Amino acid sequence: VRPLLTSEDPASQRLGVELAARIDPALFLDDLETLLPKADAGLRRALVKLYASVRSPEASKRVRALLHSSDEAARGVSLEALIAGGQPLEETDLRALLADSNPLLRSLAAAGARLSSAMTPEVDVAVAASLRGLNPEALAAVTRVIHTAVQNASAGGSGETARLLALVKEVWPSADAAFKAEALGALEKV
Repeated sequence: VRPLLTSEDPASQRLGVELAARIDPALFLDDLETLLPKADAGLRRALVKLYASVRSPEASKRVRALLHSSDEAARGVSLEALIAGGQPLEETDLRALLADSNPLLRSLAAAGARLSSAMTPEVDVAVAASLRGLNPEALAAVTRVIHTAVQNASAGGSGETARLLALVKEVWPSADAAFKAEALGALEKV
């Protein structure tokens, strides 16, 4: 697995991530983290899937620690993985991410906050601002979060479904046609 993870070939790296997920991700955390800064979209999706499935306390702590990385890609993968894994964000982390200079991170944090059950009025205002006028990359990230949330809502009941619908409704006015089609397709599965 390590030779695949340290390869320069993105397809080999993705295969390494998939194998690491099947074996034990905790054994490869250092190798996985080195992939983050230069990961292409496919590799980032594979890393998010792997990190979202991590259940050991040490590995979960490492994924959460990536929220504080100086590397934007690492913060993004960590944030998306925490959301996909249904792990709540701490309010201090959420506030920092909602104020981040990167619009992708702000929109992911806002979507994650909307899907969580606990929101303060102050965070609610920041979330609403972050979800207005999303750029294409941010819309794509929110779409991925919605697809993950649909899977969780199917298992989690009406509370999660209501939060998912509220998120889609909030993003809808400024969304492009591709987002709307993806969101409707995802909602059909709820």
